[in-house]
Amino acid sequence: MSAAAGAQQVRTVSQRGGYDPSRETTVLGAVVSFTPQSKSAPAGGHVVLRTSSGTIDVNLGNTALLKAAGVELKTGDSLRILGENVNFMGGQFFAARILQKGAQAVALRSSFGIPLAVPRQSNASASDAKAQGGAR
Repeated sequence: MSAAAGAQQVRTVSQRGGYDPSRETTVLGAVVSFTPQSKSAPAGGHVVLRTSSGTIDVNLGNTALLKAAGVELKTGDSLRILGENVNFMGGQFFAARILQKGAQAVALRSSFGIPLAVPRQSNASASDAKAQGGAR
């Protein structure tokens, strides 16, 4: 896709109420509950946070990214989440782009709100991990 076509696609998504980096906000809160994979839309993992102004349901997208980074979410954990409210099926949800727990931050979406995938290991990396007692 050309840069011009990509820019047009981003404008179109923003005009429909999709993810717009200029509207990002930061939410600080404690984990009330964590669901690795939602059974209802929007798909992906969800975390409910208790904030100073109430609770908020945050869509995390692909939670395999958290697992790959070694981040576990437990009740009471303090999180800082950068993202934004996105219009979806007549309602809104908070789409997390970056989740931070302590000093560890994990990117969950691109700057345009597209959920990221877990990078694939090369065969050499996978072999090295097995030799060191890692991924099996």
